[in-house]
Amino acid sequence: MVRCHDNDPRARAREEARLLRGPAPDRCAGRHPDVLGRLRPGHRAQRRRFRQLGWRIPFLLAFPLLAIAMYVRQKVEESPEFLAMVAEAEAEAADGDRPEKKSFPLLVVLRENGAELLAGTLASFLGIGLFYVVTTFMISYAKNQLGMAASTVLAASLTAAAIQIGWLLLLSRVADRISAARLTMIGGVATVALAFPLMGMASMATYLGLVVGIFIGLACLSLAYAVNGKLLLELFSAETRYTAMGLCYNLSAVLSGFIPMIASALLLWSDGAGWSVSLLVVVIGVLGGLGGYLTQTIHRRRLRETAVDLPEPPVATARDRGVTEPV
Repeated sequence: MVRCHDNDPRARAREEARLLRGPAPDRCAGRHPDVLGRLRPGHRAQRRRFRQLGWRIPFLLAFPLLAIAMYVRQKVEESPEFLAMVAEAEAEAADGDRPEKKSFPLLVVLRENGAELLAGTLASFLGIGLFYVVTTFMISYAKNQLGMAASTVLAASLTAAAIQIGWLLLLSRVADRISAARLTMIGGVATVALAFPLMGMASMATYLGLVVGIFIGLACLSLAYAVNGKLLLELFSAETRYTAMGLCYNLSAVLSGFIPMIASALLLWSDGAGWSVSLLVVVIGVLGGLGGYLTQTIHRRRLRETAVDLPEPPVATARDRGVTEPV
């Protein structure tokens, strides 16, 4: 996503949205660790064996994938801004100048970019927090609360994820025509407006209802998630960009980790009524939309400061305009 920042500014969000198409079905399918045992006869014995040994296989496969990821990362070029910073530091060292002592990027972000950190975390929370609702919680809710078969839940999840790919393709066409902050606000408003239909469709306990319910959630979170990288890249300078983006993503992920537990507690409190979880979705939408609004406010403040710092243009005289003054 950082490399997308180096593309044409009119195509940054489009390229980022395209990157998110591939993992969509995998993220939904990954929430069904026991489904392989349910798709064949004798699934109870297979589930027992899977829980004893099979769950270790993905962890073992992750090690070679980690090595591949590290190799790919080493081959990806740094951004031009970062390379310019490195070249400037090397030039100062070659001239014998003592380089200015700089603070750790983490301390700089916490000390100087508090507003940007809050805005980025809240904007990221919309996509990550709502994702936990429509995958982790919704799948558990459909199987345990509504009594739907695991194979039906898996099929509904994959269907909704496949439709999401088309939705991301559409978003990739319009994402660069709307600012990332404004699209995040639109995602927050859409989440609030569709919070109750989301749970209402899922509570029908049918394949079609679950597909529509999950897709509503995926469509709303995609509005923010598809441009979240662009939003964070434009919030922070090159000196602290990696650290600040990591903080925003991880802080929002930590907060989102409590979402399934809170949703389950609300469901227990309301005697299994889906509207209680809709209230949680409304809160997620409000916080995410607030993050988009704060980001837009920060950008407007920077534009005003830049306009104040610009020198006033010189006033053209008669001689500059080529006009001969009368004697």
